[in-house]
Amino acid sequence: MAHDLEIRAAAAVDFDAVVELLSRASLPVEDLTADSVIGFLLATIDDTIAGLIGLEHFRETGLLRSLVVDPAFRRAGLGRLLVAALESQAAGQGVRELWLLTIDADAWFGELGYSTRQRDQALDAIRQTVDFTSLCPGDAVLMAKSL
Repeated sequence: MAHDLEIRAAAAVDFDAVVELLSRASLPVEDLTADSVIGFLLATIDDTIAGLIGLEHFRETGLLRSLVVDPAFRRAGLGRLLVAALESQAAGQGVRELWLLTIDADAWFGELGYSTRQRDQALDAIRQTVDFTSLCPGDAVLMAKSL
């Protein structure tokens, strides 16, 4: 049976579903509001949210945050599709470099062209994010990729 996959921008009405999926994956939600989830892209399969990814945009710099794929939809390349869609959207908005913090996905992001950076190499815009200052632990791996 064919499934209908769509990647779309999140809307404020998606807030509860976004928070639920992020919470189940033990990803931070403390700083999210209905307005801030508008910066997320959702992957839906047959109208069910199967995964999501967020972008915080700071002129030519972006912070990729909160990539998650529901366990029922993993191992099908959905994470890669979401990252590619976010990179394309970010580049279209003038972002030239994407940064991220990860606890356990650094090898996976490395396969997508992201390289590890020392925390003191982070740009000021990234250092000032809630993710950098408080949501992600100090041992989170900092990575970046030029678009």
